[in-house]
Amino acid sequence: MEFSLISFDARGRFARLAAAMKGIGTSVGIGVGEDTALYVFTSNDSSVATALGTGGVWIMDTSSTEFNPDTEYFTASNITINYLTENDTYDLTTKQLTSDSPLITTGNGKPHSSNKVFDSKEAIKSILSLALSAEGIVENHSQQNNPRAVVTFKKSDSTGVYYTSDNKFTVSKLLFDIRSQ
Repeated sequence: MEFSLISFDARGRFARLAAAMKGIGTSVGIGVGEDTALYVFTSNDSSVATALGTGGVWIMDTSSTEFNPDTEYFTASNITINYLTENDTYDLTTKQLTSDSPLITTGNGKPHSSNKVFDSKEAIKSILSLALSAEGIVENHSQQNNPRAVVTFKKSDSTGVYYTSDNKFTVSKLLFDIRSQ
């Protein structure tokens, strides 16, 4: 199995990771946050990754993503995001996330929409608030203009949110789109 792994510190690198994955032709990309590690155990027929540490791990899958090559800037829709925290596992073969934290099935908050989605932790705030809300979509923008990036996070029927008492969360199968404006 091929995948790409880059250092990640929640400063908007998720969009760069998606572009890099498209550029090198891989469908699975991994971003590891500060003070975090990803341990991958490989056996004959599977590879299971476990998140360790105080930060988070982004695992992105572009196997069902639509890329638009007819635009000047990077454009993609339906990129799948899995965000893991301490002791969560992700089977790189089956693309299944497992968490010991309880699954949250209802939400009543309001999603955080940011005009600085590539700044430190803004994407994480947007993802978590969307996951914990009753809403299905939230649109964010970059602070820069010419072009201005539009990043849309969306829930799917498969999106799951797991939340712990120490304010850590895990999100499985959330989708995002990126385009310029």
